[in-house]
Amino acid sequence: MSILYDVIVLGAGPAGLSAGLHCGRFGRNVLLIDRGQIGGHLVNMEVVADYPGYTEGINGAELGMNMYEQAAKSGMKSSFGEITAIETASSECSITASEEIYRARAIIICTGLSAMKLEVPGEDQLLGIGVSYCAICDAPLYKGLNVAVIGCGDMAVEDALHLSGFATSVTLVCAESALEADKTFLGRLSAKSNIQYMLNSKVESLRKSNGKVALKLKNIDTGEISELSTDGAFVSVGQEPNIRFVQGHLPLTDTGHLITDDCLQVKAPNVFAAGDVRAGSIKSTAAEVGDGARAAFMAERYLCGRP
Repeated sequence: MSILYDVIVLGAGPAGLSAGLHCGRFGRNVLLIDRGQIGGHLVNMEVVADYPGYTEGINGAELGMNMYEQAAKSGMKSSFGEITAIETASSECSITASEEIYRARAIIICTGLSAMKLEVPGEDQLLGIGVSYCAICDAPLYKGLNVAVIGCGDMAVEDALHLSGFATSVTLVCAESALEADKTFLGRLSAKSNIQYMLNSKVESLRKSNGKVALKLKNIDTGEISELSTDGAFVSVGQEPNIRFVQGHLPLTDTGHLITDDCLQVKAPNVFAAGDVRAGSIKSTAAEVGDGARAAFMAERYLCGRP
């Protein structure tokens, strides 16, 4: 029979590492399971400028590793594998990861989001050195510079609006003939003098050129090839929760996020969720850490039999 843990935390991003740290500090037998990317989305951030305590900012991967080491020091154990299934019951839960089955009295789901990619040459190679998937995180790094936002929907327009407060100019690159965003966002967009558009423009590839990011573009109507040179490219084509393993077991929103109550509890009494994977979360490293801490407190209250 496998070990019955007090708590299993799913996901090694800021929320999961915070949850693991606090469960360890409560003296609980806590296990963290992740597919192996310590720090989650932090590893894609060259500088985390909005996390308290670092006046000059800190490299995202370094911050993630610091969090992991602190949580491990508190007693958190870890195992790495792809999470494929979950079973919930009032007495205990089971998680399947890389064909191993783990058991726990309570679980905290912190598996976050995955940015949808363009899937073009050069994209992966420039990640963190010119290509970003988080405008809120990285906008301050491009103060006074020129940036491009790739996408056509609400996310792309919101990112362009946010970046316009930092960058000298923002070019919104959309493969469609018109932006497909909320009218309110579009109204705000038209009032910005430093945002311009390139419609019917599909990104074919990304590369570094003379210290800048060069976007190879193809006009959808004419087939004409052009190049846009910019200081940074923000990919804003969507995000999806890393939550396939709970489908059919736990309630989700139309966008696939976990539904939680004020105690970060989902439908099952011993299952909690924290960070970007839950509906209504704030996409900020500090907010994710706070979410993880709150979920750990709520799990501890459950394990102690307190309402």
